[in-house]
Amino acid sequence: MVNVERMKKGILGRDLFMAILHANCDRIAVENPVPSGIFCLPPATQIIQPYQFGHPYTKKTCIWLKGLPALLPTEIVKPIGPWVCGNVDVWHRQAAKGKVIGKEKDAKHRSKTFPGVAAAMADQWG
Repeated sequence: MVNVERMKKGILGRDLFMAILHANCDRIAVENPVPSGIFCLPPATQIIQPYQFGHPYTKKTCIWLKGLPALLPTEIVKPIGPWVCGNVDVWHRQAAKGKVIGKEKDAKHRSKTFPGVAAAMADQWG
């Protein structure tokens, strides 16, 4: 069953994303989680992980770039687990085993940009 309101919001979000991506600007970087394929966004220029920037977690993040080089890893460390888990059943199973790193599941927690990633962006693109 289709959630019409959620679909409308997704379409509006896609339209905003595309307007930013195609803005009349020499350098653009758009960072976002892996998007749903239903909205037909263009492929990301690059996919990064927090463990490439000194944080021992997995959290796949897409970057779309215009006029900027790919972001280079600054400190690759061994990941110890996911930052968050999307599936509640998986979440509870992993939490019971002590493997879940981020205990909260709220949107603010899931959307975290790690300081090592932000520092790499500032150093390499600033």
